[in-house]
Amino acid sequence: MAPTLAAVAVAIFTLLLPRSATLDLFAFDAWHRLTGQRGVATRTAIVAIDDASLERFRDTPLAFWQPQLAAAIQNLRKAGVKIIGVDLIQGVSAETWLTTIGAGDTLAGRSYEASYREALTGGDIVLAAALSARAGEPDLLPPTEYIDLLPQGVDDLGLVNLVLDGDGFTRRISSVLADSAPSLAFSARLAQAVEPYRRPGTGQTLIPFLGPPGTVPRVSLATLTLPNALLRADVQALHGRVVIIAVDATRLQDLQLTPYARALPGMSPQLMTGGEVHAQAVEAWLGHREIVSINPQLLICIAAGLGFAMAVAALRYQPTTSAGLALLCALGSLLASGYLFVADFWMHPTPLLAAIAGAWSTGLASRAARDTRARNSMRKMFARYVSDEVADLAVRDALPDAAGSPMAVTVLFVDIRNFTVMSEKLDSHEVFELLNAWLAKACPPILANRGNVDKFIGDAVMAIFGSPVPLADHAKRAIEAAQSIALAADEFSQWAAHRFAGRDLPPFAIGIGLHSGLVAAGNLGTARRVEFTAIGDTVNVASRLESASKELGWRIVASADTVLAAGPGLQLGRQKAIALKGKSVPLAVVEIPYQQAPFNSE
Repeated sequence: MAPTLAAVAVAIFTLLLPRSATLDLFAFDAWHRLTGQRGVATRTAIVAIDDASLERFRDTPLAFWQPQLAAAIQNLRKAGVKIIGVDLIQGVSAETWLTTIGAGDTLAGRSYEASYREALTGGDIVLAAALSARAGEPDLLPPTEYIDLLPQGVDDLGLVNLVLDGDGFTRRISSVLADSAPSLAFSARLAQAVEPYRRPGTGQTLIPFLGPPGTVPRVSLATLTLPNALLRADVQALHGRVVIIAVDATRLQDLQLTPYARALPGMSPQLMTGGEVHAQAVEAWLGHREIVSINPQLLICIAAGLGFAMAVAALRYQPTTSAGLALLCALGSLLASGYLFVADFWMHPTPLLAAIAGAWSTGLASRAARDTRARNSMRKMFARYVSDEVADLAVRDALPDAAGSPMAVTVLFVDIRNFTVMSEKLDSHEVFELLNAWLAKACPPILANRGNVDKFIGDAVMAIFGSPVPLADHAKRAIEAAQSIALAADEFSQWAAHRFAGRDLPPFAIGIGLHSGLVAAGNLGTARRVEFTAIGDTVNVASRLESASKELGWRIVASADTVLAAGPGLQLGRQKAIALKGKSVPLAVVEIPYQQAPFNSE
């Protein structure tokens, strides 16, 4: 039957189509968000270099925390942990640096990191290393003198590089990341230290995350270095666990995109620290858990069965009835995918949905052709003329060339004012709460105006209007989005003041910069990580206008180019010419009020 064959063809085509992967990844992320906590971390824990730790040792730069790390390692050993991973890449030892500045040849200089060096010889430590992100550049390794102290030398290193999908999210894990030592992933090296018989494979598998950020228990490094640390219940609970010493302070920005960073209606994005990604991977290794993908051949067989059912429905029933059945089949496919996901099986829903749609539409076309033939027979019987039907031509928008095509766009930057001060007054979980709550308010106006959220830069958001899909009115849409964001910030300020009352936080405020011009839009990155973005002077100017909003005292600062591109009818505020870094000629800027209607209704 033609509709069934069409369903199989569509399913096979969908499996080979890169864009279908995007829909599958969205579904994969959505099931993570909807299922929430899927398990309890029983094998790992994180010693967090959090805001409390930075505050306690604020007079010591992080690069010189060897005594603090040594004290933490000593207490961890006394607490009975199995293995310790240090998720910090120290490019140079303290002793080498002190010698460089002439302070190494002293008793204090020679003994400064003696306790840390001694700790490295214990045989239960894995140090972090990283493959270079750019070809030709050297890999990031600990100092040679540290490596020489490890019992197995370079084999006691683990690569902290994460496997990224095309959208920059981490969903997969690979135990072997390089051909030469160090070759094992950080998480795989820690797992192998616990289970020496484990022989790592070379393929990539989906990470069976136990739950959202915060699932893996944490103990602050500041707590672990207290004199009475071993008497604390949370430290005693580390017994028998794999412990990762990792950055957890928001200001240090070790935040990664995982399935929990996918925004869903009513669910704001949640970013996970790199240390927890490694910890959850270790839980998977030691728990012998993985998410198994359904065999593609089995998917094609399921698609054929659904296609046959949809073909029969489309030929036998009225279009509205068969459409209802198609929706029920699609919903059933999604629910089956979710049910299997809970059991650590992954069934790609897109090929099934495409097969249902393909079979239903083909069956509907066959029904329409059959009806047309019947009408034509009747016309012939009456010996009347047959009128021709005119089909509409559907023009599909094409994405720009992914190699850096020039595009006319408007770039928007929005940044939180006094975020560093806020981070100092809030703990790490509260900073995450603040950022997640704000991003849930700041991003919808961008998307509503057909903008593209290009990236999160700490507490800042970069958005582009007019890429990857060209927009003739990109400047107008960007201004409307900026005004909506500014209004949302005023409302959010009241929430923040109420939520963190008594914390002496500065009032929540933002600055927005807008600039219009040409950018180079396309894929940027390396073979290990690629993202679709825009670069050029237009991006730089928009960023600097956002920074200038603070000195100007304006909430929204737009360049004259953006105002001109937006067209007439725009309500304007103050105007000024300002000097920007790297610009020899002052730039004309305009304040955009956001409490009036952005454009006249005329």
